[in-house]
Amino acid sequence: MVEILLFILGGVGAIITLFVLNFVRDLKLTLEDISRELSYYHPVIVGNPAEIHKEYVDSAIKRFRELSTELRARVEAIPFYSTLAKLRFVPALKDIDKAAKALMYLHNTSYKENPDNWTFPKRIRGWLHVRSTDTDADIHAEKAEQK
Repeated sequence: MVEILLFILGGVGAIITLFVLNFVRDLKLTLEDISRELSYYHPVIVGNPAEIHKEYVDSAIKRFRELSTELRARVEAIPFYSTLAKLRFVPALKDIDKAAKALMYLHNTSYKENPDNWTFPKRIRGWLHVRSTDTDADIHAEKAEQK
């Protein structure tokens, strides 16, 4: 009887792992990608695009759109997302939406100099609860917020 119960519990655990935890892991990897790319493309976000190599700006713009759509798709794939968000395993849906919109905003505005872009990386990371990998970018964002 104990073996049957353990077998059933093992099956339930495998199903949870397969259908929930793997999707959560994929979302966490996407969140890492977003944080890394915000640091990598920081010069495009805060600089003057006219002074930056065009291919670099083009790759940043393409990547911001990809990350925005990937973020939304990852969330849609996770069953019981709102429950997991209430338990704080994943960011809240409203924060995911804000971050995805901000990434799309960066996609749409990266060809022109925009002083508002200074604050976006820090705000996106805050909404997604990820750490920055670029301390210089954080310092610039804090100075921009103080102005």
